[in-house]
Amino acid sequence: GLIEHEYDHIFFGYIPSTLIIAPNQDEVESTKWVALDALKDHMNHNSSLYTPWFSTALEELERQIKS
Repeated sequence: GLIEHEYDHIFFGYIPSTLIIAPNQDEVESTKWVALDALKDHMNHNSSLYTPWFSTALEELERQIKS
């Protein structure tokens, strides 16, 4: 029942763990390195912390990774 027109972004990649990211603090509250399985587990146990759109975007990301 949710309708909205927006682009959701999930950045995924394989990079050195020493990489320092510095997003615009006016736009991004925080960042965190997390394994995909750990993210899915956290979402399953803490769904209220995520927007309804995030699970849909994550499912699409998984489809893209597998293809």
